[in-house]
Amino acid sequence: MDIRRTMTLDACMGYLQAVARSLRDERGDEIVAELRAKFLFQVEIRERELGRPLTGPDVFYIFDLAMGRFYRSRHLAQTPYRKSRSS
Repeated sequence: MDIRRTMTLDACMGYLQAVARSLRDERGDEIVAELRAKFLFQVEIRERELGRPLTGPDVFYIFDLAMGRFYRSRHLAQTPYRKSRSS
């Protein structure tokens, strides 16, 4: 296995652990477990598509996309919806 891929995967898992600690509600572990599963599934799919193990940058790219979607969804969920009214 490529050492850069392994190191990138380890760094991503460490980041997910930090995210779990930062989520103050009781669902933090559940959310992070779902993120981890989706991320690893995407890595597996991409490896099958390419027919080879991913490189470190490939893994990071997939992780970056997954976390971007997570943060956008969290931001939208926490943004109050305000209907603008025209007077």
